[in-house]
Amino acid sequence: MVDITQILRNLARSLESVEKLATAVVYLMGVGLLVGAIIDFKTMGVGQQGDPNEKIKAFLKLVVGALMIYLPSTLSSFTQTFFGHGSVVSYDNYEPVGVYDALKIIFRLAGVIWFARGSMMLYNVDDPSHKEKSYMSITYIFAGILAINLDDAIAVINYIANQIIHWL
Repeated sequence: MVDITQILRNLARSLESVEKLATAVVYLMGVGLLVGAIIDFKTMGVGQQGDPNEKIKAFLKLVVGALMIYLPSTLSSFTQTFFGHGSVVSYDNYEPVGVYDALKIIFRLAGVIWFARGSMMLYNVDDPSHKEKSYMSITYIFAGILAINLDDAIAVINYIANQIIHWL
């Protein structure tokens, strides 16, 4: 008989390293975009005049590259500072990986992938008339941030729901 909880635990243990790899790939993509933006700015500076769309594209490269480098580490620092997850002063019990913890690890990996996909979609919006693509990219970025910080996102949703219930 197959035990689904054991399968989830084994999958979660193996996905922790995959999550670190995916985060490292996001960092490298951000560095690549920053270098590409600097090269684009240099070529525009040499020519003294450039197409406005090329300027916007180079600026978007710069912003998305910085977003891909700084946002994951900023979210981690913010979470550790304000909520104490994994901080030195917090009390940490060793507990084996449960089903909920395994699902959190899977969601964190999905969040990293969603964040990277949304960032790349935001950069690849060529035509300003494609508003639904930009909305979809912002949705991916937001969903990725929520999935990376699943416990805090659930706590915020619970707080808002309780406030709405008490208000009614």
